[in-house]
Amino acid sequence: MKKIFTILCVSLLSVGVFAQAETEAGTFLMSMGTDGVKYSSQSVSSIEGQLGYWYGSDGTSSLTEIEFDDQFDKYNVSSFGLKTHAGYFVADGFMIGLGLGYESTSTSIEYTSDFKDAGYEDNDASSSSFTLTPIVRYYIGESGIWSQLAYHLKSESADDDSWGSSYDPEFPKTNTLSIKAGYMISLNDYVSLNPSLGYNMSTITIKDAGSDEFGEEQDIKQKSGIISFALALNVHLGR
Repeated sequence: MKKIFTILCVSLLSVGVFAQAETEAGTFLMSMGTDGVKYSSQSVSSIEGQLGYWYGSDGTSSLTEIEFDDQFDKYNVSSFGLKTHAGYFVADGFMIGLGLGYESTSTSIEYTSDFKDAGYEDNDASSSSFTLTPIVRYYIGESGIWSQLAYHLKSESADDDSWGSSYDPEFPKTNTLSIKAGYMISLNDYVSLNPSLGYNMSTITIKDAGSDEFGEEQDIKQKSGIISFALALNVHLGR
C-alpha cells in the first residue's frame, strides 16, 4: 500500500504544467466530479439460494428453495443522484465551500398469483437522501498540492412500504468526517483536473432500532472507515 501511494504521488508531481489555474483570493471554484449526476435502472431477474415456503393452489405449503419466477412477476429498482460543490477563495490558496447531494431510489415489486393468494401484496416503495457538506481546502503555494477537510451531514427518508409495518425506526442519519489530499493538474488558466485520495470516518445512527440488556429501546450506531479515490474537473472563475 505504501509503495502504491508513493508511486501515485511521484507520478502526479512529475506532470509538467506551466499554466496554473487560479487559486488567488476572490476566485470562485466549481467542481464536477465522477459521480456528479447519475441515473440507474435495475431489473432483477434471478435470486438464487433463497429458502422459503411454497404455497400451492390447494392451500398447502412446504419449505423449499424458491426460484425467482415462482415468487416475482416484476422486481425493478431505479435511482437518481446529483452531487456538486462550489467554493470561494477567501485568501490566496485558502478556499471555503459547500457541497450538496441528493439521491432517490424507487422499488417496484409485483408478486405471482400464487404468492398473492398467500397474502403477499404488490409493493411500490421509495426512499431519498440529502447531503450537506461544509468544506475547507488549502493549496500549498504553487505546487498544485492541496489538502481538504469536510463534514458530511446526511439525512434519509422513506415511505412506510420501504421498511414494512413490523419494523419502522426513524430512518438512519449519517455523519462523516472526510480528510482528503489531492493534486491540481492545470489544463489552462481556468480549468484543472484533480485526482485525490481520501479517508472517511462515518457514523450511521438508527434511532430506537435496538435495545439494551434491560429491554429498553436504544439507538444503533455503526462506525466505519472508508478509503476513497476520486477524480474531479474544476472550473476556476477569477475576478
